[in-house]
Amino acid sequence: MKHYLFSFLFIGLILFACKMDNKQILIDQNLIEAGSDSVLLSFNERIRNNPNNPDIYHERALYYFEHKNDVEQAFADMRRVFTLDTTNSKYFVTLADLYLAKGMSGNVKASLKKAIELDSKNISAYTKLAELNLYIKDYNACLQAANDVLKIDVYNPRAYFIKGMAFKELGDTAKAISSFQTVVEQDPEYYNAYIQLGLLFSAIKNPLAIDYLNNALNLQPQSIEAYYAIAMFLQESGNINKAIDTYNTILKIDSTYNDAHFNLGYIAMVMQNDMAKAIKHFTDNIRFHPNNYEAYYMRGLCYERLKDKTAAERDYREALRLYPQYDNAAIALGNLIDK
Repeated sequence: MKHYLFSFLFIGLILFACKMDNKQILIDQNLIEAGSDSVLLSFNERIRNNPNNPDIYHERALYYFEHKNDVEQAFADMRRVFTLDTTNSKYFVTLADLYLAKGMSGNVKASLKKAIELDSKNISAYTKLAELNLYIKDYNACLQAANDVLKIDVYNPRAYFIKGMAFKELGDTAKAISSFQTVVEQDPEYYNAYIQLGLLFSAIKNPLAIDYLNNALNLQPQSIEAYYAIAMFLQESGNINKAIDTYNTILKIDSTYNDAHFNLGYIAMVMQNDMAKAIKHFTDNIRFHPNNYEAYYMRGLCYERLKDKTAAERDYREALRLYPQYDNAAIALGNLIDK
């Protein structure tokens, strides 16, 4: 069955290419417009001198894909690769990447399985297969592929990270934490693992969250992602002043950051009972994000508490204009009108 699956996948790729002899391939490559791109000019020259070398076509396909974002031309080069060699595992990993860029997950999986069939120790193929299965939420297959990586390289941090994400999505916090901790043991500079540990420890209200998030900041000092997670932990822990300081740090990095403005407004309104300050923050939020219906609703509540019925009604109506199904604004507007 697997051979039929691969044949179905592969025949579409090489259907027209298999009709081309080496002379036709050479002529075709001579027609490629390289313009002033010195890298493409170099590839074209190498192909003219050695038209039967699949590695050159493969290298050019990677260049088109990774540096030019030209998936179609990369596919064209891979067709030529497979007229010359269908036995190299790495070619099928590249083919899988191209299919992924096209959103063709079934072909991605078939290509990666063919890569593994050709080379049972191809870590890249197993890793990408694990990532694909994580994406399509086939967690058992994801964990199996990640474990296959670890059979080859027991210290592979990427495999442990993928396992951590799978366990996290499965709701197994303990195994997720264990996997991410193994990641940073193997690679102390693995930024995303520190972020995940920070988020997981935040969810269980464990102060270790701050330590992990600070480790992430040590690696990426301008990380809004890390600062925001810290601010949320501080806010939910009742450490309001430090949370405010952290949100303001975020705004120094990105003055338009939506959630920082909104949360500062929420703190001022709910925790500090300062409607004027809250209105300022929600207004800043709206200035940078004019379609944020929740900010209009929250600002409307502030105006209502200040007895400014006209401004409150205006904001509730704007929230409903932006999102007609927004029940909170509809209820607030109805109550306001009935007063």
